[in-house]
Amino acid sequence: MTAEWLPLFFLFYFKAIEIGGRRNIFFAILFFVVNALSSWYYLLFACLFVAAHILYLFFFQRKHFFTRAARIRLAIVVIISFVILLPFMLPILSFWESGESQKNTHSLTVRYYLSTDLVAFFIPTSNNTLFRKTALSETLEPSINISRNSSESASFLGFLELGLLIFWIIRVPKNPRNTFFFFTFIVFGIFALGPLLRIAGQPSPLVILPNYALQYLPGVSFMRAPNRFVLIMMLMLAILNTEALTFLIKKYRQRARAWAISGGLVLAGGILIAERVIFPLPLMPAQPSEFFVRLGLEEEDFLLLPLPIFNHAEYNFAQIFHQKKIIGGGVADIQVTRAQKSFIENEPVLQQFLCKDNFPLSREQTRAELQRLNVKYVVIYKDIATPCPFANEVFIEYFGWENAVFEDDEIWVYQVF
Repeated sequence: MTAEWLPLFFLFYFKAIEIGGRRNIFFAILFFVVNALSSWYYLLFACLFVAAHILYLFFFQRKHFFTRAARIRLAIVVIISFVILLPFMLPILSFWESGESQKNTHSLTVRYYLSTDLVAFFIPTSNNTLFRKTALSETLEPSINISRNSSESASFLGFLELGLLIFWIIRVPKNPRNTFFFFTFIVFGIFALGPLLRIAGQPSPLVILPNYALQYLPGVSFMRAPNRFVLIMMLMLAILNTEALTFLIKKYRQRARAWAISGGLVLAGGILIAERVIFPLPLMPAQPSEFFVRLGLEEEDFLLLPLPIFNHAEYNFAQIFHQKKIIGGGVADIQVTRAQKSFIENEPVLQQFLCKDNFPLSREQTRAELQRLNVKYVVIYKDIATPCPFANEVFIEYFGWENAVFEDDEIWVYQVF
């Protein structure tokens, strides 16, 4: 996905609405369309940005609300853009009409696990090379990154950026435009927090956030990861930080020497890089679990059930070594994925392992059904990188089999037959 079209759309959106002209309207439409084709997420972001602007003007800047000419220009941009996008959106619209969307709407649990912890805005992520070993990060990062997905939990706003934001709030003169950017920063930040407020890993079930309602909106419920709203937060923060720096330079340009201003900018750039720098770790030889290597020597034909059932790449990585059929795993072909999903949905014994907290079949029934499916081994991953509402120990307690036939730092293995 590529995000560079978003700021370009924002720029020409304001020009088209406020100034008008064919050129500005054309580029507003162009960047809206290419932004949407880059990702449906970005289409949603652009639509929410425009909606936030309209609501902000209506409630807080009524005297600056759209003139009749501005409303006409906005209608032109929106109508032409969606006419162009319609051929690409028809499959999605037919999907909604079929009723399949209700089956595929991402659950509240998924949204909760892929939302942003409030503390994550202020703590460097585990990906950061320089700050990930700080006491604060090592203590809190495991709690705030409950999905174990470091890329999805990279919500750190930056020390320098937060400092400049505070300076902007206190000292920089306000106008309708920059206060709207701050308003958008707050709104998208609230969306990024997900359906329920979480602070340092601890949920606050009494605080229900606006994102909770998004899963019920047609065309919006596809967004499974609320923390991706952080992207717009970062764009708004960059604009506000630029205004703060510009104000500082203008204010102290007469009193400070040129070398001092240049040195300050270099220092700010150094801090900015330090907050974001990620040095790739050295590539290491792939080290699968010893169990998977031994399993590859077995000539018998049977299935492997990794738990929880999920399209996780770790399951496919292990398959390289054991060369057995698995239930679940990630498949790039959409037809194969649908066939796999249909198979799982029609097997009650597999349904109970789809990140649910109820087990309708008894232990004996489960063992018998797994034998019928020719599942010889059940592999439970200790560090599950999926949003499941229960712990690995629940699987072990449920199976009730005396001892695992194999255990290491990554997996437990139970033999069915």
